Amino acid sequence: MQRWITLGLAGAFFAASGCGEDVVRRPLSIDVVGLSGLAETLVIQMFPGGSPACSGVTAATVRNLDAPIRLVWTRADGGERRLAAPAVDDEVVTVTAHSEDGAGIVLQLGCQEVNYLDIESPEVEIALSAVAP
Repeated sequence: MQRWITLGLAGAFFAASGCGEDVVRRPLSIDVVGLSGLAETLVIQMFPGGSPACSGVTAATVRNLDAPIRLVWTRADGGERRLAAPAVDDEVVTVTAHSEDGAGIVLQLGCQEVNYLDIESPEVEIALSAVAP
């Protein structure tokens, strides 16, 4: 049975204001939903600039990606299910989320390509999907 848990990820992206070249930082909330009760670790990776694309992220490759921003939540730590990301100075970012069991096997995977200027609200949802063994 899959437990539905929301993990909030707070970050800030820049958006050019309508007039001039001023950089304005705006918060972005990313909810990761569907974390399995079997998951011991949740890993969030952020790739400013939007590369790699989600089409290139698989269960076989996600652990070997070298993300400039990598956030980890571990169930055993008992910490709050909220992570904070540093500011991202790009309009586009690829965000991956994956869960692992205690042995480091990828259980679930989700990916979202975010173009901050195209989203209507400062909230994005990434649904984790089970990975076939």
